[in-house]
Order: sequence, then C-alpha cells, then structure tokens
Amino acid sequence: MYGGTEYTGMNTAPNLNALFQAVSNAINDVRAGNPPARAQKIAQQIAAVKPDLVALQEVATWSTGTYTGTWTGTTTCENRTLEYDYRQLLLNALTAQGVPYTPVATNTHFTVDAPTSATECVRNTWSIVVLARALLNSEDFSFSNVDSQTFTHVLRIPIAALPGYSLPWPRGWIAVDVTYRGKQFRFVAPHLERVLPSPVLGYFNIAQGLELLSTTGPTTTSMPVIVA
Repeated sequence: MYGGTEYTGMNTAPNLNALFQAVSNAINDVRAGNPPARAQKIAQQIAAVKPDLVALQEVATWSTGTYTGTWTGTTTCENRTLEYDYRQLLLNALTAQGVPYTPVATNTHFTVDAPTSATECVRNTWSIVVLARALLNSEDFSFSNVDSQTFTHVLRIPIAALPGYSLPWPRGWIAVDVTYRGKQFRFVAPHLERVLPSPVLGYFNIAQGLELLSTTGPTTTSMPVIVA
C-alpha cells in the first residue's frame, strides 16, 4: 500500500534538530499523499477483479504523540492519537463499494517512534495483511494453519544524529493453508527487504529470500504454494 514517505534524511541528519525536521517532513509527506484517497483507489482495483485472496504489504499506521526527556532512539512516543490506519481505510473503502473483505491474518513486523520536536513524536508501523473476500461460501473456501513470523536477518540503519544507535527494520511473512473446493494450497505473503544489497548494509533481501525457501520456511510443504 506504500507507507507514504521515503523517510528522506532521517538516517543522515547530523543532529537532533535536523532529525526533528526530517521526521516532520516524513509525516507531512504522508498527509500530503492523502491515504484515504489512495485507499479508495486501491479498493477500486480490488473490487474490479474480486480476488478471493489479497496480499498487502506496507499496511501502515501513523500516530502522533509526546515524549519527555532527550530523544535517544529507544524513547517511547506516548499519549498517541491515531491519524491513519491503512488497513481500516481499505476495508471501509471495499465495504462502501459493495465488495467487503475480512482480514485473515496481520503481521505487524515494524514499529518505529521518531521525534518531530523536543517534545512531540510520531509512531509508524508496517504490517503484512492477508484479506479474504467476505461473501465466500465456507463450504467452498476455508483457512487453517495461519502462521506469521519475522525474518531472522534484520537490516539495521545507522542514525547519524544518535551516535551508536542503529534502527532495526525487520521484515516478515504470513502463511495460510487454504481449502478451495476440496483442493488445498498454501498462500504465502512475504515482504522482503527492498534496500539494494551493499557491502555496508548487507545482502538482507537475498538472505530473507533464502529463509523463505529454507526447509523450515513457510514454502516447505507438500501442497502447491502461491507466493504473493
């Protein structure tokens, strides 16, 4: 669904004041991108095809709040007010278009609190979500063995304004076993790291892909597998 910003300058900001500005720019990017309108457009695309299952990545929430003391990177954003919940925006839009969907599973694999001033902050979460069309006949379409995990290989991004601190950016997956008209398959919805491989940050996209395909990963099954 796209988180709503590229988080430009947050990792390279040389001091806290510059970090405040970078985070403020990020939440302003999100607001300017009009998440409710984007959710309506995504819902239109889904409603036009009416897939039985939908895999979604970067299903974000954005909240604003406050904190006390000096920001350290692990400081918690408290007294939060929710501004955007992408999953709920999309579900509402789908229902309004007469094509309701139900969440099968949600994996909230990333949460970051970041400061916009000396006292104010934002919280951003990312989730993977699997939706199923709500009007399906349960005798023809059912689910079992829902599983979700984060990858063990986690990218960490150094934050220049906070010497010695690096921001963990975990990714993950959801797997669901589906019975469709007497036939079974496994539906896997992963979100691999998109940062290009580099000797500095590491080859996390490749490592996470190998986790997905390992003998202990969700794609190891005797059933047919769909990876979305």
